[in-house]
Amino acid sequence: MKAQTIRDGTGIDIGAPVLVRYWDHVFFKDSEFLDEQKPREMKAAGILDYEDDQVVRLIWEYCDQPKSSGPPRERRTGLTILKDTIIEVKRLDHA
Repeated sequence: MKAQTIRDGTGIDIGAPVLVRYWDHVFFKDSEFLDEQKPREMKAAGILDYEDDQVVRLIWEYCDQPKSSGPPRERRTGLTILKDTIIEVKRLDHA
């Protein structure tokens, strides 16, 4: 059986701007308030750059970094999110 992807039937393709709501891990140390140490709902916006059965990758910043010789190197900043933690994905439309 084929794994469900974000792109299946949603109209969201690689390269599309998206907003992803997901559960994030919480690091704590020497905490007295263990009942408060629960995953937090987070939101990330970016360009859907990659997807496989386990993860999606968003890119929110990129540039060409000049080199002394040869073509420039593309630099990217973003976030890889485990699909099991995703609550919702929305395509961001241009205003």
